[in-house]
Amino acid sequence: MHGSSKRQLQLLEEQAMLGPRKRRDNIFLNGLAEIHFDWHTTRRTHGFMLFHADVVGRFKAVGGPGRFGGVTPFTRGELASFDAPYEVTTTASQADPASLRRFSREVETWHNSAHMAVEMALGVDMMNPKTNIYVEEFWKLHYFIQARFAAELRRFRPGVKQPTVIARIEDRHHPFVPRI
Repeated sequence: MHGSSKRQLQLLEEQAMLGPRKRRDNIFLNGLAEIHFDWHTTRRTHGFMLFHADVVGRFKAVGGPGRFGGVTPFTRGELASFDAPYEVTTTASQADPASLRRFSREVETWHNSAHMAVEMALGVDMMNPKTNIYVEEFWKLHYFIQARFAAELRRFRPGVKQPTVIARIEDRHHPFVPRI
C-alpha cells in the first residue's frame, strides 16, 4: 500500500543524509523530482495530506529550508493577494478518519488552484511537479498547508503528537490512507 511511497521517501532521505551537508538538499530534491511526479501521475496509495506531510518533514530533516535561507509559510493575506484565499471549511472530527478524508479532498482542490494563482501572481514555476519543488514558493505553500493539517490532526486526536497520529492512521485506517 502506502508503504512503497513512504519507503522511497525514507531511502531518499537516508541517501541525502549520507552526502556532504552542503549538498543534501540537492540530493534530496533531485530524487524527489521523480517521486513527486509519479505521485501526481499514478494511482495513489498515499493520500495528499499524508504524502506531502512526509515530504515536508523529510525536506526539513535534510536541511532543505537552508537552501532558501529558511522557509516560512505563506500567510492568509499573501494567499488572498495572489487570488488564492484559503476558504477551506471542512474540519476533522475526533477519531473520524472520514472527516480527515473530506478535509484532505477540500484542501487538495484548493491547493491546485493556489499553485496556479501563485504562479500567475509571482511568475514562478508552480505547475510542474518535477521542477516546482526547486522553488521556494512551493515550500511556502506546502508549509502553510502542513500547518492546517497539523491543526486538523490535533482535532482528530487531541493531545497526541503528529507523528504518532499519522502512524496510527497509516496502521489502523488503511482504506483511508490513499485519500487523506
